Amino acid sequence: MPEKVQFYFDEHIPSAVAHALRQRGINVLTAQDAGRCGLPDTDQLQFAAEQGRLLVTFDTDYLALAAEGMGHAGIAYCHPTKYSIGQLIQSLLLVHSMLDRAAVAADWVLCGSEHVYWCTACWTAPQWLGRVDIQVALQPEEG
Repeated sequence: MPEKVQFYFDEHIPSAVAHALRQRGINVLTAQDAGRCGLPDTDQLQFAAEQGRLLVTFDTDYLALAAEGMGHAGIAYCHPTKYSIGQLIQSLLLVHSMLDRAAVAADWVLCGSEHVYWCTACWTAPQWLGRVDIQVALQPEEG
């Protein structure tokens, strides 16, 4: 059975989100748990990549780092004030239910406009996953 996606939450994601996901058996590491609060975004993204964890954030700077070519194991972005904690939990539950760790290293997910699409490398062949509004960028395969 494929190993499920594991999350790394930046310091601004409410602890209630991590708690709710952990209660459902999902592996979540927070910046607070790891003693990494206040570190630069580049360090946080590198740490998440080294741990093989999808970074969950409200900070668009991570999307800019990914666009500049910084390696990562996945970035999930959600606007900080647009959704309730419950909506964020539901969004991450959907992402977790649809992705495994191998997929995180190989493909992309685009989430926005209240829908989630699964796209194999380079945005081809989109496949609808569900109704949420959280943007997720996963590193495509080299090649």
